[in-house]
Amino acid sequence: MAADSAPAPADAGRFVGIDLGISCVVASAAAEERHVVTINTNDVSGRSTPAAVSYDGKQRHVGMNAEGRAMSAPKQTITHLPLTLVKSDASDKRVEKYQLLFPRQDDGKLGPFTFDGEEFSASPCGPLSALLNTLVSYAGSSVKPQQVCVAVPDFLSEAEVAVVHNALDITGLQDVATLLRHSDAVAAAFAHSQGSKLLPEGTDERVVAFVDVGSAHGTISVVRFTRKAAAEEGSPKEGCDATAEFLYRCTDETLGVQTLVQA
Repeated sequence: MAADSAPAPADAGRFVGIDLGISCVVASAAAEERHVVTINTNDVSGRSTPAAVSYDGKQRHVGMNAEGRAMSAPKQTITHLPLTLVKSDASDKRVEKYQLLFPRQDDGKLGPFTFDGEEFSASPCGPLSALLNTLVSYAGSSVKPQQVCVAVPDFLSEAEVAVVHNALDITGLQDVATLLRHSDAVAAAFAHSQGSKLLPEGTDERVVAFVDVGSAHGTISVVRFTRKAAAEEGSPKEGCDATAEFLYRCTDETLGVQTLVQA
């Protein structure tokens, strides 16, 4: 009997990961080589894309083209989009801190902006959906992704996370999308990179501290990785089959690079 052939690699773009940063966003996708993930480049071959949307006549610019209009058309250009998902005292302080110049309404809408000869105000989920759609397109696939995972900042409130869900719904990706916090993504990425070295033979538990200093905030977390009990019927999975438990998690916007620079 002929040996079983190796599993065919996933089509590029079928599995998409998005790191929803405050000033820039990064998208990645499964590569043709098994267990390898590549960072997608945008339309100017950059590995990160500004979290920006701009309205210009009858055109809507997203990413690099939008950020290029931040100085020439500041009231038509939304930057640092994840900071303004919900109107609150916290978001008002962020607008002041980052000196965002585009208008905002008391009901949480952004604008008014002039587009196609008319003025309109947009719910934040609208521009965010345009940004997410653009990022998914960088994966290079013409078909709908099989799964999309979006990592959001730890400090986002449940109301702000709900706006991200609404944006995914607009894009038609909600049914294949998963959201997780940045600290979860960091722990998962570390465990994946370690493989079987995460819990070497004879080690059933390991505690790891993570410090993630971002542009807008810093996050400190302590995670305990514990080996799962071996399955009764089947051989162990490839790599290390472990569970992760957060023992401590703290996020603070005063620990971000932006605050440290201003200080």
